[in-house]
Amino acid sequence: MAITRLKHLIATALLTTLAGVSNATIIQIQISIGQIIEVNLFDENTPATVANFLSYVDDNSYDNTLVHRSIGNFITQGGGYYLDTRVDEDEEFTISSVTRKASVINEPIYSNVRGTIAMAKLSSNPNSATSEWFINLADNSCNLDKQNSGFTVFGQITQNSLAALDAIAALPTYDASSIDGALTNTPLDNYSGTLTRENFVFIEAMAVTDPNANSANDLTPAPNIFLAGSNNSKCETKDSDGGGAPSGGFLVLMLSLLALGRRTK
Repeated sequence: MAITRLKHLIATALLTTLAGVSNATIIQIQISIGQIIEVNLFDENTPATVANFLSYVDDNSYDNTLVHRSIGNFITQGGGYYLDTRVDEDEEFTISSVTRKASVINEPIYSNVRGTIAMAKLSSNPNSATSEWFINLADNSCNLDKQNSGFTVFGQITQNSLAALDAIAALPTYDASSIDGALTNTPLDNYSGTLTRENFVFIEAMAVTDPNANSANDLTPAPNIFLAGSNNSKCETKDSDGGGAPSGGFLVLMLSLLALGRRTK
């Protein structure tokens, strides 16, 4: 009992400390539909993940990549694929993958709440994240803070950028799995039945706008709710009734989670 209580006190102290942390490099993501998303990265408490992400930013690997998945009230995902240029209109679209670097250690310190950015990874492999990332459109903490040892949240979108995030989430999606199996919920802009390159949503550019790790002084990142056993009470009801959703909705959610954890090589 004494050891259990000591562990609980240590976990609680860690959560309290993390809740007050506010250090962040700032990056901007330029989206092809005219939106800009500003993100504060948690340099000090997810250092391996931030260093990995910035390595792709620094060598421009994310420029002109697809926003290849968007699932309403769940996530928007990118960082994995380029749409290859067709020689003529009669050819099929093809995609190619971002050159993936060594996988990064999992750092599931913060919670997958709305407006946070996290790393995608392979199913049943916590330390398999490479280039792909996703942004939480809703509070996904009850699912993603624990699944696959937790998805690493390494940044937080600024309040002013939430509207830009929602603009992407509001776009209709297209099942482009005939092009590639990763494109199952691909957002399209101004799609009228004939698919063109201009319909796809791209990350046009991603760049550091403030490299100072102490530049964001008003962040209040939420700690992972499963770091301390007593802090997951909000998920108990959902866990006990199969996720708190009708069976059809629950199935869609589970398929989405599987897709999130599956990264095509």
